[in-house]
Amino acid sequence: MSVEIMKRYRGNASKTVNPFIEEYVISIMKCTKKYHRGFSREFGYSYYNLFGRERTLYSLLSAAMDQITPIHESENSIIRKRDRRNPINRKKEQEATGRIDLWACKDGIQYFFEFKRSYVSLRNINDGQDVKRILKPWKSLVKQITEAEAGASNRDACYVGLQIITPYMVSGCEDAFADAPEVTGKHIKELIDRFKPQPPDALLRHFNPRNMRVIPIDWDKNDNPIKWEFHPFHLFCFTIKS
Repeated sequence: MSVEIMKRYRGNASKTVNPFIEEYVISIMKCTKKYHRGFSREFGYSYYNLFGRERTLYSLLSAAMDQITPIHESENSIIRKRDRRNPINRKKEQEATGRIDLWACKDGIQYFFEFKRSYVSLRNINDGQDVKRILKPWKSLVKQITEAEAGASNRDACYVGLQIITPYMVSGCEDAFADAPEVTGKHIKELIDRFKPQPPDALLRHFNPRNMRVIPIDWDKNDNPIKWEFHPFHLFCFTIKS
């Protein structure tokens, strides 16, 4: 299995960090495909866990990390440094304790992960309103990683924010997606160029196999599917401090 690397991280420890995050994305997709095979066998229709919302992804993201290193913990405690430029924070303590979504250690480097989950309509991939729904969690993610890195005392540490974006299209006809709009590298570049306050440090894309591109999302009273959703690929957008 491979992923398309659209942008590599060029900061500190890039020779170690890039292979790690690429291996992690591949592990996420391997675990997703394994779940899809088991679910389809048990329930008779297509579904995969990467389709889920942010909180439901934690089991997948931990399982994928376990394929890379056995040294990992969810909800690990961390010190965050508050931004004193924000008037709300000026009367508060400079540092605050918090939690990081996932901590892992491999080859002498500690990785502190925060995750976000977003979706964008294939029909409106560069539409202003859809882009806003992506940019809001991205801004929050960058802020979380910056504050975690600023409050850190670990020398050999890497702070990683990962936002998973899934383009989608909904239809009442399972065969309608043959005419789905093609999303080119140019479309993705235009989308990512809008990311503020900073663009992703690394960007990877994975195309779903054909048997995972269309999943039912609604059923009639006789349990027959009446609505489907099409997911051609997933974008893995990273903000990294090391």
